Amino acid sequence: MKWPKSLSLGLMKRLIHIFALIALLSIAGCTKRPTIPGMPFWTATCDARFDSLTSAYVHNDRHDHTKGKADLRDTMLAIAERTDNKLIKARAYYLACNTKYDEEIDSVSSRRLLTALTLIDSANDPHDYNIILWYSSHFSTNYTSGHRQLTQAMNYFKQIGDTGNYTAILTELASLCFHTFNSDKAYSLSLKADSLFALTNPRRQHFNKLNLALYSPDSLKAERLRLLLTDTVMLTSPYEYHNVLKDYYLVTDSIEYLKKAIATLDSLPELKSDKFCLYYLIADHSTRHGNPVRAMEYLRKAWTYRDEETKPRYLATFFQTLGHTYYRLGEKDSAFMALSQHVELQRDIILQNHANGVAAAEFNRELEEARFAAKVRIEHSRMAATMAVAVTLLIIALVTLIIHHRRTQRAMERLRLEADLRQTRYRMAAHVATLAEKEQLISDIRGLARDESASARGLADRIEHTLRVHDSGQSERESFMQIHDELSPDFSKRLKSDFPTLTEAQLRTAVYVAAGLSNQQISRMMSISVDSVHKSRYRLRKQLGVAHGASLEDFLRRYSE
Repeated sequence: MKWPKSLSLGLMKRLIHIFALIALLSIAGCTKRPTIPGMPFWTATCDARFDSLTSAYVHNDRHDHTKGKADLRDTMLAIAERTDNKLIKARAYYLACNTKYDEEIDSVSSRRLLTALTLIDSANDPHDYNIILWYSSHFSTNYTSGHRQLTQAMNYFKQIGDTGNYTAILTELASLCFHTFNSDKAYSLSLKADSLFALTNPRRQHFNKLNLALYSPDSLKAERLRLLLTDTVMLTSPYEYHNVLKDYYLVTDSIEYLKKAIATLDSLPELKSDKFCLYYLIADHSTRHGNPVRAMEYLRKAWTYRDEETKPRYLATFFQTLGHTYYRLGEKDSAFMALSQHVELQRDIILQNHANGVAAAEFNRELEEARFAAKVRIEHSRMAATMAVAVTLLIIALVTLIIHHRRTQRAMERLRLEADLRQTRYRMAAHVATLAEKEQLISDIRGLARDESASARGLADRIEHTLRVHDSGQSERESFMQIHDELSPDFSKRLKSDFPTLTEAQLRTAVYVAAGLSNQQISRMMSISVDSVHKSRYRLRKQLGVAHGASLEDFLRRYSE
């Protein structure tokens, strides 16, 4: 059996389309990149060892300040330096920046982060790209820029269902709002994070409760912190628990909680900077409560925990407290030297913040440029679709506008016609009422004529008035016909078309009958007797072929419809 040529070509086209679809699906299936085990949102690289290190690094709690995380960082950086794989380099660089989270702005870290951003293909690796945006906010001294970066990353993680990162960013946005004096917003964001942590990470929820307490209104802050003092999970984390004790002291001014905080840090000897801070806080409390001698003892203890990693802002506060203590002891020269040291440190902090601000501004500028360049590829691919949608929407809007305009015009025309029709009907009713009035006047005249008791003069006046009224009969007949033509413009035309032998008098009689005038009213309009009207109606019925017993009025009204 030989198939028709057209049928063969059609079948071949369908087969080609089917095979093309299968090929595309196969390619898509083959190019789907696997993820790192236990990390559903992280695509695997070509280096299994690096992926394993990434998993260990990410799952390492960021509050774990042991040497282990730094060792992982150094190993990943070493692998990155030996490879040309851009994804491996980018991940190593921005994960290394993560260890700088709690430290001052670091130029090496910021440059690594910028390099990571330039290496990442935002289209192929959107997860990594948005993590970089997240981390870049840590180095920004511009709160507006930091808020924008955090919000963009947060929206992405929410979209893909990465609840862990989404919730973590919520806590950072809360912190950002708190430091920009928007405590209400910080509190609401922290509450939202608390509810999400309860579902995804109960341990992190306990740690977040400390932030929730700090951001709470003053009426709730002390009570929330007090509850954390007995939290079983918090008790297992000395680093977090000593912060709870310290913050509770700051709202209660109860010195015993500072002492408990110091005791809590005995298991963490590497946290010298935190012990330094706690001891000068105790010294400050002693000075404020009139015991400068004891304050000096605690200041000496604090100094023993000072090292090269002690933060400048802690040192500045230390020398301020030392100056106040010396002043209370009456050692004004020593107080002056300590306070001078405090001022010097504050000056250095301000200058450093300024320098960091300049560096951060430059970094943010380069970051924006790199981010813009990365987005160009995506924007170009979206441009055609966006334009098509815009044109389609514009056409739909124009068509809708035209249809609406036409409907409005038709509605307005219909309302105008209805108003004209009502007005014409009012005029017709007025004419009919006038005829009825005239009939009543004539009836009155006839009654007066029969009333012998009426004076002759009075009777003459009434008759004269009535005659003046009837002088305008011709104009009223013309007006009546005009109104009827407005109400039923096709009446006369249709009637003449069906009965071309009708006279003008018969046509006029037909109009009066169709309008519902009585024989008496017709006689007044035509200035003939009632008997003549009967005869005219008879002749008209015969001319129109209306059967005996049928309604002449109903027959004629059909021509008015």
